[in-house]
Amino acid sequence: MAREQLRARDAEKRSYSYEVLDPMLPVRDYVATIAVVSHDQGSEIQWSATYRSGDDAVAMIEQAYGDNVYSTGLKAVGEHFVA
Repeated sequence: MAREQLRARDAEKRSYSYEVLDPMLPVRDYVATIAVVSHDQGSEIQWSATYRSGDDAVAMIEQAYGDNVYSTGLKAVGEHFVA
């Protein structure tokens, strides 16, 4: 299990950022931001991250976080709010 630390929270912008302290993947300085952005059709969640790693690890990291962590988290949020 990776430990995370809250780095910033902005209630007005409806966002927060966190840092992964004990990454299970070969990354350094992993900081992610989750924000709720309003638009004409409602709102959307934007989840993005920056990190440092070797070029050979980028595809693995993007799959692990993007396909697993982000998609699982966003699916859970969607299931919570869908009636």
